[in-house]
Amino acid sequence: MKERLSNDSILFTIPDNIDKKLIFCLDGVRITLQNIDLSYLRIINMLNKLSQEREQEQKDDYTSVKADAWAYVDNVYRFIGLWGVVNQLIDLELNYKAEFENIIKIRNVQSHLSQRIDNIVSNNFSVSGELSWIKLIELEPLLVKTFFIRSGLFYKKLNFQFNLPKIDGIEFNEYKFGSVIFSVSNYNIDIIRINNIIYKMVSYLEEKLLDIFNGQDKSDFCPSNIFGLAEIDTSTWEHKK
Repeated sequence: MKERLSNDSILFTIPDNIDKKLIFCLDGVRITLQNIDLSYLRIINMLNKLSQEREQEQKDDYTSVKADAWAYVDNVYRFIGLWGVVNQLIDLELNYKAEFENIIKIRNVQSHLSQRIDNIVSNNFSVSGELSWIKLIELEPLLVKTFFIRSGLFYKKLNFQFNLPKIDGIEFNEYKFGSVIFSVSNYNIDIIRINNIIYKMVSYLEEKLLDIFNGQDKSDFCPSNIFGLAEIDTSTWEHKK
């Protein structure tokens, strides 16, 4: 299954003679997907590192993977919002809103942490959330391991359940990770499952746009990225010694 935005995606070649609002929303979708891809790959790369046995613990690794998990949530939240606007403009006829309910709830916890702190304290939740995952180590003989990270204060005792899903309920990705669960307060998401849903939506959107943009002149497409560079004239600047 497709897991990343391809370089030849139609989202990189949006015509400039369509509705201006649609142009900006589709560009926002493209940028948001690139952010999602970056966060997702960083999470997977760090989980791969953490899944390997090593002699010395690197606590910065925990900070990195948690930061990327929060970035992933934030960008999926933004993707959901933009999808809703695009849907109003071109009628996508595809709705996965129920699948993203916990993304919205986790994002709200992040945005209103000070207001949720009493709930976090009373339940001994981690302020930064918890991350657990399954890794397929070997097929023959079958070897599967389960891992978790819980950063922050352990008050008196630690209550944590290892991630032990049923095998028929695990969606493994191409890197042999499955059931990557990010838990915040009372809510949790499976990052791999969410990513699979997003790219079902993206494939559908790309097909829809191909039909809409069919026959458009290639010279009339909006650029997707621009980089600028210039040397500053410092001849009139005062140099302090």
